[in-house]
Amino acid sequence: MSMNFLAAPQSLITERLLIRRPRQEDAGQVFRRYASDPEVTRSLAWPTHGSLADTSAFLQLADEHWEYRGIGPLLVLDRRSGELLGGSGLEIDGRAAATGYVFARSAWGQGYATETLQAVLGAARKLRLDRVEALCHPSHE
Repeated sequence: MSMNFLAAPQSLITERLLIRRPRQEDAGQVFRRYASDPEVTRSLAWPTHGSLADTSAFLQLADEHWEYRGIGPLLVLDRRSGELLGGSGLEIDGRAAATGYVFARSAWGQGYATETLQAVLGAARKLRLDRVEALCHPSHE
């Protein structure tokens, strides 16, 4: 049961994307597509996953976050093919939130981050937050 008065939608749909709450059965795809890739994770706050167990542990934490706070990490999938492209989400701190994204290399340069963040920010607006912020590593293009 959520302990937070804010509850984000567990899925968002855009023209090209399905953005949804992760499930434990997603672990293999998350690990293979981006979490184990040092090039993808080099600018992130979390370390490259060295094993499928690392990804499973992350998904367990994500599930606990959703259960406790009613908000959390999201996976980004291609609506047509169902292919996992990356991840995003919202982290709430009082009346403010932080967001960001990570995408598999094959999804870079196709506008998925922009489309994802527009959808996530749209959901954040409905939560009536005071502020949404994101951090970016200076070397990230």
